[in-house]
Amino acid sequence: MKSARAMSADSISIELLELSTRYRDLLPRPHPAVRELPGHFLPDFTERHLQCIWYDPSLRPASLTDRDGEPVQVEDPGDWNLEPGPDFRHARVRAGGRLVAGDVEVHVHPADWKHHHHGDDPRYQWVRIHVTYFPGRRQDACFRPGVLHIPLAESLRSSPGFSFDAIDVTAYPFSACRQPPPCAPHLQAKGLDFCIAFLEAAGAERIRRKSQRLRSRAHQAGISQALYEEIMAALGYRHNKQAFRQLASLAPLGLMRERCEDSPLMWYAVFMGISGLLPENAPQGWPESSRRFVRSLWDIWWRQAGAWQHSAMQRSAWVTAGVRPANHPIRRLEAAAWFFSREDVIEVFKQAYAAGSEAVRLLFRKLNPEKSFWRRRLAWAGRIQPRSIALVGKDRIRAIAANVLWPAAHAFGWAGDDFELRTAVPAETLNSIMRRTAHLLFGRDHPAAIYRSGLARQGLMQVAADFCFRDNSRCKSCPLPGALAGRAGDE
Repeated sequence: MKSARAMSADSISIELLELSTRYRDLLPRPHPAVRELPGHFLPDFTERHLQCIWYDPSLRPASLTDRDGEPVQVEDPGDWNLEPGPDFRHARVRAGGRLVAGDVEVHVHPADWKHHHHGDDPRYQWVRIHVTYFPGRRQDACFRPGVLHIPLAESLRSSPGFSFDAIDVTAYPFSACRQPPPCAPHLQAKGLDFCIAFLEAAGAERIRRKSQRLRSRAHQAGISQALYEEIMAALGYRHNKQAFRQLASLAPLGLMRERCEDSPLMWYAVFMGISGLLPENAPQGWPESSRRFVRSLWDIWWRQAGAWQHSAMQRSAWVTAGVRPANHPIRRLEAAAWFFSREDVIEVFKQAYAAGSEAVRLLFRKLNPEKSFWRRRLAWAGRIQPRSIALVGKDRIRAIAANVLWPAAHAFGWAGDDFELRTAVPAETLNSIMRRTAHLLFGRDHPAAIYRSGLARQGLMQVAADFCFRDNSRCKSCPLPGALAGRAGDE
C-alpha cells in the first residue's frame, strides 16, 4: 500500500497533467507546415524570441549562413519596427560577397510569409532579408527577386550554451538595445533640468518650423486651405497621413463648399467617392441601416462624380490592414465631412486657442457630431454598439492641437505676449518614436518627468528627426554629441 505522501504526490501529478492538458487546449494550433526537424525536439519559442536573436549580437550566432550555405555577415540588423509592417527597417547584410540592404521579416517557418499574406501587402515591398527558424522548402515565387533567406536552426544548435529560456523578451527592444549612443553620457552628466530644457527647446523649434510651413502654404492657398490640409493629414495619423493630405488637395476646401454647400452627407459622399473607399455594393448580410446609408451616398456621388473625374484616388493609397476599426479612414472622413461643412476652420481654431486648456475639449466636440452615422458603428457589416464611439479620439485631438493649433497660433498671430508655450501645448500620447528616442538619449531607467510636458514630447520627435533619422552612420558621424560636449559650461 502506498503512503499518504505518495498518494498525495500521485494526485498532484494527475492534477498537473489535467491542468496542463487543459491549458494546451487553449493554445493556437501550430501551422501544419511547421514540423520538428528529424531527431530534434522543437524548443518552446515564438517569433519574438527570433526577433531578439536577430537584433542582439550577443544572442545572434557568429557563423550564420543563408539557405544555400553561403556565409552571412550582419553589418546592421536594422531598426526594430514597433509599427505594422516588417520587423526591422534598413538592415545591411553581406552574403557570399554581395551586399543586401533593406527590411527584415522574421518568421518561425518560411511558409509563414505566404500564410500571413505579406506578398500582397505594400508595407513589405522593401523586405530583402527573410529570417526563419526552420529552413523549409524553397518558395521563391512568393518573394521578390534577390531576397536573402537565413534559417537559424542549425546555427543556434551549434552555439555553445544557447537556450531560448535565457532570453528575456520583455527587455527588447528598449532595455536591451545596442550600446548607448555617444550623446547619452553627456545628457546624463548634465542632469534632469538640462535634459528637460533641451527637449523643450527642441519642441519649441518643432512648433516654429511647423508654423513656418503653415505660413508658407497659407501664402499660396490661403489660411483656410492650409489648415484644412493640416487637419486632414492629422486625421490620417501615421498610416494614412499622406492619403488624407492627397484627398485635401484633390478636393480643396473652397471647391467642396461650392459644390457640397453645408451638407455633411454631400461632403462625405464626395470624400468617399474620390478616395475610392465607397463600397461598390451593399451585401445582403449588412444591416439594413448600412445598406440604406450606402445607397444614399451613391445617389449623391452619381450626380457629383463627373465634376471630380480627374480627382480619383486609388484604393491602394489607403492603409487599412492593422488599423483599429475605431480609427478606420471611413470613420475619420465622416468626422471631416461634418467639421468642414459646418464650421469656419479659422474661427474654430481662434476659439480653441482662446480656450487654452479647454482647447482639446472644444475640438473634440466639434469633430464628434451627435448625428454621425458612425457614432455607434465600427464596420459596415457590424452591429450597432450600445455606447457611442468617438470618430476622433482625445489622443488624436491632442495631436491636432499640438501639431496644428499651436503652430497656427504662432503662424497667424493669434498668440499674444502672455502666451506660455511650455504649459499650453498638450501632451500627446507617447508613440514608438518618442519611446525609442527617450531610451536612446536617457537610458533604460530614466525618469519619465523628463518628457512629461507636451513641449518636451514634441522635442523627442524633433531630436529624432534632426539627428537619429538623418544619421546613417549608427552615431559615428552624428553631430549631437559634439554639440552637447561644446555646451559643457552652459549648465
